[in-house]
Amino acid sequence: MSINISHPLPHRLTAFIDEHRHRDFNWGDHDCCLFIADWILARGDRADLGDIGADYRGQYTNALGAMRAVKTAGFDDLTALFDALLGPHVPPLLCRRGDVVLIKPDFTQELHTQGPQNTQELHTQDPQKSALGIAGGDGVWGLSQKGVVSLPASSIQYGWPLHLASELVQSRLGGRHG
Repeated sequence: MSINISHPLPHRLTAFIDEHRHRDFNWGDHDCCLFIADWILARGDRADLGDIGADYRGQYTNALGAMRAVKTAGFDDLTALFDALLGPHVPPLLCRRGDVVLIKPDFTQELHTQGPQNTQELHTQDPQKSALGIAGGDGVWGLSQKGVVSLPASSIQYGWPLHLASELVQSRLGGRHG
């Protein structure tokens, strides 16, 4: 399934979630960070951000490897990594549909227990057991072991508005494209 970038953002988000709804979690291929990287690519309106997951795809196969990849890149945790990639994070109330969000640690267990009971490894990459998701208007789309699930908006710790990320990249490039 391909996502038509000429459709309005809410339709692109729905198509993206539908495409990933039943795709199993897999470290280094389809984990929360790469789910977000894929979303940014699928949005189609943030080509200036490129593939933010390119340096990480296929580079790890478990939580420890994922954390090592983040640390090797020079970051202490997901927040520091995504602050560098997308600009400073903002409070939940400033997040819009389609923005990247950090899910509160209290809610990651919900991600982990939805679908078949496979609780050997919590699929988060930082010591606080947080995970990334996509703001969905009245909730959050997060990645569980067996695909995408919905969480309440109260699960958002903070987020990264993608329209601001694009502006940040443009200011770093001095307004140049390419």
